[in-house]
Amino acid sequence: MAQESRRERKKRATRNKILNTALSLFAENGYEKVRVEDIREKVDIANATFFAYFPTKVSLIKAFGEDLIGAITDRLDEYEGGAIDRLEILRVIYFDEWAAHIELLRVLLADPGSPEALAISAVAEDLLDIIEELTQAGQQEGAISKGYDARLVAHCIMGGWRAAMINFLRSGDHTAATSANRQILDIVLGGAATD
Repeated sequence: MAQESRRERKKRATRNKILNTALSLFAENGYEKVRVEDIREKVDIANATFFAYFPTKVSLIKAFGEDLIGAITDRLDEYEGGAIDRLEILRVIYFDEWAAHIELLRVLLADPGSPEALAISAVAEDLLDIIEELTQAGQQEGAISKGYDARLVAHCIMGGWRAAMINFLRSGDHTAATSANRQILDIVLGGAATD
């Protein structure tokens, strides 16, 4: 891999600072109440600088999702265990990140047709692809039955996790939500597991 230049490192650091500041403000004040000006002022950058990295407030959500997929992919690439264990790693990262950004999750689930929800939909497809690939790997390993369509298994897992997230938003009970997310994976994979 080519070494990152000083300028590239500085650009990446600025992008991350803007995004992390925005996520922090969303958590403190709610997504709807935070203005681009609030983010820009907190980071101490000019309008042009902000918009060079994020053309809209919605683009911050897309960037968060892309970073989440990047973190999942990096972690899975580092792990050498089987597909079932890798699905568990994915589950933990996915749930913990969304639990840490519950206000953003609330906005995305409130209106599936909103620009914010649509901005993250490509990320959901990427996650679905990862789960499908892990399901296929599990089928090759003999841990998941080849009699099930891998994409359908991935949809079942994602649908279950979405339901668990909605319950988490209602209850706020992190422990119960963590348990529900784990149980969903067990239920889906238990139904698809070989004897």
